[in-house]
Amino acid sequence: MTALLTGVVKKWRGDKGCGFLTPDSSPENWTSELHQIWVHRSGLVDVTDLVPGDEVSFRTEDDGDRAGKVKAVEVTVTTSGSAGSEQAAQAAGVLCNGIVKRWIEAKGFGFLMTDGGGEDVWVHRSGLVDVSDLNTGDKVSFHKVDDGKGRGQSKAINVVVVEAGSPGNLFADLPPASEDAEGANALTGMDLFLELAGEMGPSRRTCIEDFVLVSSLNCEFLVVAEGPQQLVNGLRAPTSDEFERLLGLVEAFVAGCEASEAVLIVDFEGEMPGYGGELSTAQLQLTSTVDATTLVPRSLPSWQRFSAPGLLLDLRSQRCVAVLRRIMQSSAITKLAWGADGDCQSLLYQVLPHPLGIEPKALVDAQLGFDSRFRVGMARMLEHVPAHLVVGLPTKEQIDWDAFHSQNRRALPMPLDHISALYAVDDLHRMEAILGSKLPPSGSYIAAREITEQNLVALSLDPLGLQALQEELVWFEKKEGIKRTVKAVQVARHIFALRARGAGDLGAQAPEEVLQLLDRAEAMACEELTRAGVVVASDLSFNEEEDPSA
Repeated sequence: MTALLTGVVKKWRGDKGCGFLTPDSSPENWTSELHQIWVHRSGLVDVTDLVPGDEVSFRTEDDGDRAGKVKAVEVTVTTSGSAGSEQAAQAAGVLCNGIVKRWIEAKGFGFLMTDGGGEDVWVHRSGLVDVSDLNTGDKVSFHKVDDGKGRGQSKAINVVVVEAGSPGNLFADLPPASEDAEGANALTGMDLFLELAGEMGPSRRTCIEDFVLVSSLNCEFLVVAEGPQQLVNGLRAPTSDEFERLLGLVEAFVAGCEASEAVLIVDFEGEMPGYGGELSTAQLQLTSTVDATTLVPRSLPSWQRFSAPGLLLDLRSQRCVAVLRRIMQSSAITKLAWGADGDCQSLLYQVLPHPLGIEPKALVDAQLGFDSRFRVGMARMLEHVPAHLVVGLPTKEQIDWDAFHSQNRRALPMPLDHISALYAVDDLHRMEAILGSKLPPSGSYIAAREITEQNLVALSLDPLGLQALQEELVWFEKKEGIKRTVKAVQVARHIFALRARGAGDLGAQAPEEVLQLLDRAEAMACEELTRAGVVVASDLSFNEEEDPSA
């Protein structure tokens, strides 16, 4: 061990408990690489952390873990942070309060959401105080500091759990339903569809059988596509007369749903839903899991689960879009969705390949019923669904959306193959499994409906999607590699969509800051797309080439 030395704290990593000291003078036998001396928290005296600029006294000894290296020990702060308050404040970070949005125990990190809003803050297990793990919903205090990687991103250190969360409240089970033997004889599938349409009879059943898709849970979905286009490979396209009959039945079914004030689960498939995206299909299914009046969820007896009829609509057909518009704009039919932001943007503002112009009413984004601040993903919710509810439902195939969208290509080519069609309709079963087994913390989806309505009003007041565009640019600047290219494609499509709607040629009517935002967005996207060699056509068509994952 050396004689007592003095020096200054060059760098300190509070999350890792280590840093470097610069000695005031160096013995002659030290090499230049030793002019910064490593120090660990275990070598500090009377303090647990250092601040860059602190003047210290210390001794050195061989670092047994690093051959030929020394480390500082008996480190005592003699004068606090002469580097100035700015550097000290930067090291200490900004004190924040927030909530644990997600924690991945297996990897030892997660994300916090600050009470004041803004971007999520990354947190590692090494930044926790007095605990080794966090739980979703924990209320925490922490210091937000730069992550030191030169990307302008933040991380949390000195994370203290102020109040334990109640993740169980997010995943509370509904009481089980009583099994009613008499109900087991009720109509299901296309028989129930025809009854609601007022068209019961063997002949009607025969006329639709060629256009029925059976889901992974043996649920029947009527595929409605306008010939000569197929929507699902293996199901033939209807003739003109057949399509008219199908459409008549569907319209009668919708009228029956309105008369009975039915509840439908709805979902959409497409490419990059949003202002510049494209919805290709709409999936809808009757459900009894939520009361239409009170929005209180209820468990279903076994005979009633996954048995109601559904529709799979081809949104390439304007006639099918008209059916969807009637359903989505009907105040008499309650629609339940999960994570509906991007879908609603497309419903309202999609113009290519053809306009939708759908203003949803009586829509409930059920995801908001569990926590409106951070979105609990469907996969996370399914982890807490009783196993018997998803028996027979395959694990959701993971499509590498980024691989396709970074090249402005379709991830789900049309017509859909059988697996892709099941991918679409099976999500409705996943939603029903959640809705029919989990209890929102408030006991109903009324709050979720109110927030959904507020979100729709906000979308209607922002026809250019400026808020969404600003968020896209924030994420674009943070992303690297393929994810950055995906964001560039989305931004470019957003700009082209505005032009297609006649909103891009704003001229002197637009505020200067709006024009500057659009110009900046287009320039940033073009630069990245040029670098990546990706073309986004102004008509929003997709580059149809070979499978990028092949």
